[in-house]
Amino acid sequence: MANENKTNRGKQKLNIAALIRVIGIAVLIVAVIVAAAVAIDSGKGKTQTAKSVFSFNVGAAAVEALLPYPGGVAAVADSAVYYFDGNGNVMSVNEHNYSSPAAQINGKNLVLYDLGGKKMRVEKRGGIYSEIEPDGIITSAAVGKRGGYAYSLNSHGGFQSHLFVFSGRGKKVFEWGSSSDYISCISLSDNGKYCAVSLLSADNAQPVSRIKLFAVSGDDAMFSAELPSAVVYDMAFVSSKQLLVFSNDGVYSFDFTGNPTKLAEFSATEVKCYGGSASGLKAVSLAVFGNENNSKVIVFDQRGKLIFEKNLTGEVTAVACSENRVSVVLRDKIENYDIKGNLTGTVNLGQVCRKTAVSGKKSFFLTERGLYACAADTNGEFSAFSDTQTDGTTAESVTERSTSQNTPSAANGENETETTAAADATEPGSTQPTAEASGTQPSPSDGAA
Repeated sequence: MANENKTNRGKQKLNIAALIRVIGIAVLIVAVIVAAAVAIDSGKGKTQTAKSVFSFNVGAAAVEALLPYPGGVAAVADSAVYYFDGNGNVMSVNEHNYSSPAAQINGKNLVLYDLGGKKMRVEKRGGIYSEIEPDGIITSAAVGKRGGYAYSLNSHGGFQSHLFVFSGRGKKVFEWGSSSDYISCISLSDNGKYCAVSLLSADNAQPVSRIKLFAVSGDDAMFSAELPSAVVYDMAFVSSKQLLVFSNDGVYSFDFTGNPTKLAEFSATEVKCYGGSASGLKAVSLAVFGNENNSKVIVFDQRGKLIFEKNLTGEVTAVACSENRVSVVLRDKIENYDIKGNLTGTVNLGQVCRKTAVSGKKSFFLTERGLYACAADTNGEFSAFSDTQTDGTTAESVTERSTSQNTPSAANGENETETTAAADATEPGSTQPTAEASGTQPSPSDGAA
């Protein structure tokens, strides 16, 4: 296995297929992971009319991710990140020129990185507050609730994978490297004191994942645990004492001494898709015994406790979660459930749903025609939906407005957002973090991530 080295410079929904293209793991490993079918990307209701979020100047294929954001949703497209409120109003557009954009959200912070490229940034709905250009190929990144961030570089600094962790002020607080394994997933604790990584390697033509936990103020890993024949696609800190790990063979809970508890077990060939919110519910969809028309959705709470299961007829193509709701896509139909597993609404789309997200009491879904929003307790047909902009603005004109104004537009109707644009644009601590200069590393800092 890997021979790791660690340098302490301070006091310190993964796209597996895309990662493999970047880091060039053996073809056989690729076949195993594809066979595992881990598609990470990502009732009693009332009849209502859903509203179009934007007219389709941005094609469905151009939207890489649909992520829940406080008071609305963020759509990561191939040229910009669009922020919408719960009524479908475009609040902000942050443009980018990344060739393969990937993103992660934690609270109000979003990290956007060019997977396989050399650019990344940390932003909020109100604007970008840190832009970073590492001198290596980015394979993964994460952001913390306090604005700290981390990223891994491929074949950099004498390592196969090189991890860097920064505080919310842009100061490097931790650095570590692996000589032979690939960092596929990174997670930061809410208090910024801990960083967990999943490393992917091969053993006898089979994938092997290892979990390592670091205190950013320490020297060595607090623990290292191996998961044979598993591919990890998400990790989440439950507290300062527990780490949840979601893989294609089950769900694990680790205490900080490395003792594992397997919370759920399933076959890698059964896992179809996964969806989870940073501080809320997590859901895994299975094709039971490999039969895609015989689906099971398993939902876990924030602490990893299994709270309900649903057996469904038909292929589940996507799942999404908020703190207390779950949205399940059955190709051309969306079913919404509350935290107790009660069906609260069903929307028959009449066409394929590509992506979905749940934020607050709203369900968002992306089809070939556009991005739509409706109350999570909606029952209805797609033909009843309005294609009219709630603010009369197209994505194209919003982009033009954002370029000249660079501030969120005023929302019409009920405002579900939680903070003002000024608050969103301000980095934690009311100061702007120092952006890392291209090809250089920030000086050490005692700040938390």
